[in-house]
Amino acid sequence: TTDPATVTRTALAILDRFDLTRPIRLLGVGVDYTMPEQ
Repeated sequence: TTDPATVTRTALAILDRFDLTRPIRLLGVGVDYTMPEQ
């Protein structure tokens, strides 16, 4: 997807899977895009 809202929503959904008993100092999200073959 190229939709920032989808990327944000997915990253937050993944984050919700973790037990956040400690403060988070840094959180990174990587996005990779491969051009489709024509």
